[in-house]
Amino acid sequence: MLDLAVAEDNARFVSVGGDKTVFLWDVQTANTLRRFNGHAGKVECCAFAGEDDSVVVSGKFFFYLLLSADTCHAQITVVIQSWR
Repeated sequence: MLDLAVAEDNARFVSVGGDKTVFLWDVQTANTLRRFNGHAGKVECCAFAGEDDSVVVSGKFFFYLLLSADTCHAQITVVIQSWR
């Protein structure tokens, strides 16, 4: 694990690491709620954003930023910026 961010309500956290995956966790049950894929390499940073922390932002320092959100139970992942 290379980074971890906790939601404002302390009910969820997001973790990232060298496996190119972003994990969204439920604190109370310790279960994975979602796995977000799409990074080309290790993921070095993450944060919550948006209303009620409904958006997960993840990226690799100096390279790219991925924006992932759950909308109607569908995963949407968009590359916001790339510096390759």
